[in-house]
Formats: sequence, C-alpha cells, structure tokens
Amino acid sequence: MALVAEKVSKRYSGLLALDSVSLELPPGRILALIGPNGAGKSTMFEVLSGMRKADGGKVVLDGTDVTELPPWQRCRLGIARTFQVVRPLAAMTVLDNVKVGAFVRHHDASEAEAVAREALEQVGLADRASQLARSLTLLQRKQLEVARALATQPRYLLLDECFAGLRAAEQDVSMQLVRRLADRGLGLILVEHSMRIVMRLAEEVMVLHHGKKLAQGTPAQIAKNPDVRAAYLGARDVVG
Repeated sequence: MALVAEKVSKRYSGLLALDSVSLELPPGRILALIGPNGAGKSTMFEVLSGMRKADGGKVVLDGTDVTELPPWQRCRLGIARTFQVVRPLAAMTVLDNVKVGAFVRHHDASEAEAVAREALEQVGLADRASQLARSLTLLQRKQLEVARALATQPRYLLLDECFAGLRAAEQDVSMQLVRRLADRGLGLILVEHSMRIVMRLAEEVMVLHHGKKLAQGTPAQIAKNPDVRAAYLGARDVVG
C-alpha cells in the first residue's frame, strides 16, 4: 500500500523538469518535497495528481497503475491535492464549498452534506459552515481548501505550500492538523519552503534540484547533507 512514482520524467519543450525521479509514500507518513524554485516540486505534484501526463515512468496507487488516468479518476481512487493559491467559491457558504469535494464520491445530497460536515469538523471550521467563504481569514481559507480535499475521502493528500503567508502561530495550528491527518492513516506530501516547518513536521524529506533527486532522508540527515546545503539550504540554521 503506497502512492508510488517510478522513474517519472517530464519535459517542457527543451526543459527537463523531472529527470527519472522516484518516490514512495506509505499511508500515515509525511513526506516533504523541498528544493529551489524550478526544482520540479510543482511538476511532481501535477504528475502525481494527473494534471500533467508524465513523459516517462509511471504512477502507481496502492498497486494500481494510474499513469494514464485523468485527475478526476485518480481523485476517486484516493489522490487529492490542494493548491498554493486558495480560491474558494466566494459567494457560496463554507459548507457548500466542501460539498463540491464530497460530490466526487457521493451523488446523494444528504450523504454529501454529512461527509462535508465531517471534513469541516476535522479542520476546525464546523462553526463556520453557514458563513460565506469570502468572509474567511487566510488561515480559514487554507483550512477550507484542506476540508474540500478531505471531502473526496482520499488516502493520499498533496499539500502545495499550505503554510505560505501564515503567521507562526497559525502555522503551528496547521501543523497540528497535518499531524492529526497522518495519525488517522492519511499519507501526505508537502511542498514547502519553510525549513522550520519541514524540520518539525516531516518524517522524510526529498530534495529536488534541476529536476533530479539530490537527496532523501530524515530531516536531521538532510540538514547535515553537504550537497543539500550547497544547493539549497546554504548556511542557514535549518533546525530551529
């Protein structure tokens, strides 16, 4: 049981965005993807979720090859994702926003609402269900984005810079949510630039550089890796 990328490659015209990159995410684990801008992190998310087709390699979900499947089919099979720029349906209520995700699996309105309310409870927005999405703070909009993904009832969740723009205290709230989701058996991949978050939250870190896997290991191993420090981390203290 795992979400697996096997030697995935992706090219944009003359640019090789991913060069035979492999990863494996078991249920209940938190994997962080880090690297400089343009390293291939977002491309890996798009290939895993089906938004872009790999030029080489394959994506396997719990033993099933999903390489040729479109995003909606992968979503029904258990892969969900969030986006770096959160864009809720502003004129709809918080509950109705999340029901959009629930309708991926549930065509009955009452069933979809029950799933959506459960997702809102998980992220801490149950008391905001009747509010319009436009009234939410940035933290709440990011929580809404996660809730909508959870309403698809995924086994694996891809989080694209879900901490960006948040204050430290808000980041701590979001980290607690991610840990709870992992404790419930959800496999999570984070694309994240904040090393404070990566070092405190991830159980494993993969470093991409120019579309290739530069290193992989525990946060402590990555922080001490001289190749990683030279390519990405520099001389910063990455443990704090």
